[in-house]
Amino acid sequence: MRNPGVPVNITLEISDSGLWQVYACLQHPQTVVFVATILGIVGAGLGLIGLGLGLIGIRDWIQAGLPIGALIALGGFLVTIFGIIKVLERNKTP
Repeated sequence: MRNPGVPVNITLEISDSGLWQVYACLQHPQTVVFVATILGIVGAGLGLIGLGLGLIGIRDWIQAGLPIGALIALGGFLVTIFGIIKVLERNKTP
């Protein structure tokens, strides 16, 4: 049994094959898998927009906050639009 007061070292491995899994979920025939993937993409995009706007708001603290924040917010906007376009494309197919 682990002692709750003792820190534990955790090893996390991230593979480089995550993008194809997301794209495969966008092509999945089950609606629940598709909707969950779209919600994840849109949520990640909205999170990037929030991060970018937060960096813009603290530009006195970080000298490069405005350009970096604007780029992150723009990237989040593009990710969100990508998710919305995929929903519209799926809606057109019978």
